[in-house]
Amino acid sequence: MREGRLSLAFVDEPGFDVFADLSGQTFAELARDSGIPLGLLSVLREATGFAQPEAGDAVRSVELKVVTLILAMLDAGVPEAAVERTLRTYGDSARRLRRRRMRGSRNTSSGRSSDPARTGRRSAR
Repeated sequence: MREGRLSLAFVDEPGFDVFADLSGQTFAELARDSGIPLGLLSVLREATGFAQPEAGDAVRSVELKVVTLILAMLDAGVPEAAVERTLRTYGDSARRLRRRRMRGSRNTSSGRSSDPARTGRRSAR
């Protein structure tokens, strides 16, 4: 790395933000402290394309931000099944956006644009 032969610049590219830092709290602790069932909390990680976490696994900091939404939905009387569907829909949408962003960054880094307005191509819609 010092000689410039190995670069870690790729971790700054879009898409690598999914590897966020871990909080000091486990899924079991978060379930206990928040009152959210452990199974529902596990959907947070699974919905974003990662393996289902164990109770002792640390929660990522970005996952903690979604807990407020889950609590608000549950407090409003939204059934757990609907909350789970919402999390899975969010995770699927986030993956699609990440893929599109990564494709766009590859195209723009090579000098090509993925913007249909700039390339003259029509949108798929």
